[in-house]
Amino acid sequence: MSRKAVRQPRPKEKQPPKPNLPQHNLPAPYARLLTMGPGEFGKEYDAIAAELKQGDARAAVQKLVEMAQDESYYDYWSEQHPEDPRQWTRLHAVSVLSRMGEAAQAAIEPLLPLLGEEDDWLREEMPFFYAAMGIPAIEPLTAVLTNHEADTYLRAGAGDALSEIAQAHPETRDEVIRRLEQALMAEQEDDSLAAFLIINLLDVGAKESVPLIRQAFEEGRVDEGIVQMADVEEHFGLPVTTPRKAWSDLFDEAEEAEEDWDLGEPGEMEAAPQESMQPYVAPPKVGRNEPCPCGSGKKYKKCCGA
Repeated sequence: MSRKAVRQPRPKEKQPPKPNLPQHNLPAPYARLLTMGPGEFGKEYDAIAAELKQGDARAAVQKLVEMAQDESYYDYWSEQHPEDPRQWTRLHAVSVLSRMGEAAQAAIEPLLPLLGEEDDWLREEMPFFYAAMGIPAIEPLTAVLTNHEADTYLRAGAGDALSEIAQAHPETRDEVIRRLEQALMAEQEDDSLAAFLIINLLDVGAKESVPLIRQAFEEGRVDEGIVQMADVEEHFGLPVTTPRKAWSDLFDEAEEAEEDWDLGEPGEMEAAPQESMQPYVAPPKVGRNEPCPCGSGKKYKKCCGA
């Protein structure tokens, strides 16, 4: 009996990376930012910033801002080239801006929206850019933080940036704490933001803020799934007198609040969809300074817990 040959499918030829978009055909040293890929390149950032400051620093800052704002760098992603280095260009542009000195202050206002950026790596870099800018960034960041119409994560990013400024510039600590405290006491609606503000106060070592923090908890204005009063007491080396709530307790409280909201007027309650009745499985509690379970290598407070 003869055996017929089985024709094997020809392997797909790997396509070359997409060519640069016209606006990305940049001269040196900007072009180097498109080739770096993932990682931190402190010495390279320093060298590029030094080269740019030898010329027109203001024009260089403007160009770097344009690069940081340009979402088309993500267009280079493809299934065959998921790690195309050009996708990281925005992050590298911000990192160079952080080293451009006083001229980079022109970037403070234009880059504020990046505090709520969907790109995790870029969003997490922004507070360090503002820390490099120091005092001139405090007022614009406060305006974002106190804008109740803005997105929670954008406002939280402003709080993170203020916290980093206080840590990088000790002379600003009291002023930053004052602004964070004012924002915490004024926040009556967004319990997640209140929790993030408390974390900011912990990060700057604001032990003097404990009475105000305790008041926010007592008034029920803090999302205790993010931070609890026991965490605050433990962080500052105080006696831990506040019982720590378990995830199941927090879930029961959230469920009761949702039921109260759903009931409304008699006769208005509708049957819940069957899929919404699935049991809730609480995630494990992760400490703020522990490695993030997502595997990013960052601390939980700077990653999924941000």
